[in-house]
Amino acid sequence: MKRKTFTTFTIALALWLTACQQAPPTAAKPDLSAEEAKIRQTDAAWMNDSQARDAARHASYFAEDGSWNQSGYPKATGREAIQKLAQVLFKTQTGVSWTTTKLAVSEAADYAYQVGAWELIDKDAKGKSTKTIGKFVTVWKKQPDGSWKVQEDIGNPDGPPTPVK
Repeated sequence: MKRKTFTTFTIALALWLTACQQAPPTAAKPDLSAEEAKIRQTDAAWMNDSQARDAARHASYFAEDGSWNQSGYPKATGREAIQKLAQVLFKTQTGVSWTTTKLAVSEAADYAYQVGAWELIDKDAKGKSTKTIGKFVTVWKKQPDGSWKVQEDIGNPDGPPTPVK
């Protein structure tokens, strides 16, 4: 009888202790507004370095395995390939700018996508300035150090270049 009472008491005590355990703390939700601000700041610096036609700095905004998809050129994957493509494109480019129309950060704050429009001023084969406008989609990936890098970037023109007047 004592043994049965002891076993019942032990089981009841174990159940009571289990029920009293606190749930493990949940991870704090990421501050999506702060992450969006970080991306916008990085994007602004990227545009400044692109406007300066600095191919190495331009490539540094991409993830190690990131890709740059430019209309009329093979896909460039990896910073070295992106830098080489930028060197080619920057030879005739005299101006570039872009505007973000949408930026959305995932709930886990590990990926984001950006949509927008761009404008490029370039020199044609005769040395005359031309303007091309287009649209783009950029996928950003949060890095282990908390920074954001471009994982994929693709843009395409809305039409052929037009002479700059």
